Amino acid sequence: MSRLRLKRTHEFRVGGNRYFFDPETLLVGELDSVSCEIVNTLRSGEHSKANITRRLVPKYDTRTIAEAVDELQQVGVISSGGRRMRKRVSGLAAVTPKIHSITLHVANDCNLRCSYCYGNGGTYGEERRLMDWQTARESVDFLVRSSNSRKELSIAFFGGEPLMNFPMIERIVGYCETVGKKLDKKFTYSLTTNGTLFRQNNVDFMRQNKFSILVSLDGTREIHDKHRVFASGKGSYDMIVKKLKRFFDPGSVSVRCTLPYDCFDLEGSVMNLRRLGIGRAHFELVDGAHDVEQLLRAHLPEFKKAFSRVASGYERRMAQGSRFVIRNFFEFMRRIHLRESRLFGCGAGRGVVSVSAKGNLYPCHRVVGDKRFLMGNVRRGLSGNARETFDLKPVSEITQCRDCIAKYLCAGGCAISNYTENDDINVPSQLRCELTRHIVKLALVLYVKLKDDMNIHKQLRKK
Repeated sequence: MSRLRLKRTHEFRVGGNRYFFDPETLLVGELDSVSCEIVNTLRSGEHSKANITRRLVPKYDTRTIAEAVDELQQVGVISSGGRRMRKRVSGLAAVTPKIHSITLHVANDCNLRCSYCYGNGGTYGEERRLMDWQTARESVDFLVRSSNSRKELSIAFFGGEPLMNFPMIERIVGYCETVGKKLDKKFTYSLTTNGTLFRQNNVDFMRQNKFSILVSLDGTREIHDKHRVFASGKGSYDMIVKKLKRFFDPGSVSVRCTLPYDCFDLEGSVMNLRRLGIGRAHFELVDGAHDVEQLLRAHLPEFKKAFSRVASGYERRMAQGSRFVIRNFFEFMRRIHLRESRLFGCGAGRGVVSVSAKGNLYPCHRVVGDKRFLMGNVRRGLSGNARETFDLKPVSEITQCRDCIAKYLCAGGCAISNYTENDDINVPSQLRCELTRHIVKLALVLYVKLKDDMNIHKQLRKK
């Protein structure tokens, strides 16, 4: 007779009710009273179905117990076999990636001098320069050539500050539209900017071509102006906010908010961005510093408490119809809702590459200029050992992720952060992982509480 065992699931309570989350399938479900009894029984070890029935039959009838056991097996809470593993993804090193997206560093320069910039003031350790037309055209040609039969392609304009080279952005988009009509390809565009160089003409152009725009705005004036300054040392907060209000409906704006360790204020940042009417925000701790492990260890309890408090307030405001989306929670909620597993933390070096202002290819915008990650150039294409240069493993093959409840949600995290902190793109920071797991647990509670709200339900189905 087969013996049943309890699978490794995450259990949590909402309003007195017990729920489970299966990290393998991303399934969330409620445990009724008989299911809770079965789970409690299996906590002591493996049991046969008959033994479970004998233990519970004074309280429940045999049919109810049998149906509950069958249902728990179907949804994956309990199992009668060995450990269920995802199919191993192998042979990746030998496969030439099909590129569908490129990040173009159209400006190796920036008008700001942010204190924590991983790009050395926009130069990435090279001379200040703007991408020329030949390199830009060859970059688009490389993308089209590498995409094979793929019809939908994307270009992310990056820097430095990409709007310093806005005429080149216009020219690139015009070329893409011509190429797209000729070869039946559709291009989408995005741009990451510090927000200081918005003008009516560039805003109109980006709106006309349906650009997705991400603005760097660090929560509050105090935090932002301490770190995001012009070359003169003057803060940039007031200028950015003024331009956002002038050129955009704030509710349509997405911001990337960096949280420095020396003036961490997640709650104040959330409140201020809500006051400004910002639509979407993602909050990230300063990344890339060699002492980040030490800083995380010192401040982790504070960070976890802050995210917990923000999650509590976020639930109330979302239930009241707030438009403000905190992507740290909402993206996990969306993946859970759609059961959208991830094998890789991102597409870096696989479907996505970054192009330097000189036309060199790198797996990620954060390592542009770093010869250790050079993967080729747009003229000759990817080098023969491009895959070995950035051999990112699927999360199913990362030992540290094996028993993590967030493994198919975060998929090992940012490869470059892993490299900076552990000298290996496939070894996640355990302290950073602890914070991610905490946020995932908060997102699960939010999901259970909010998923039946029809407005939120619609949002959860969007990318």
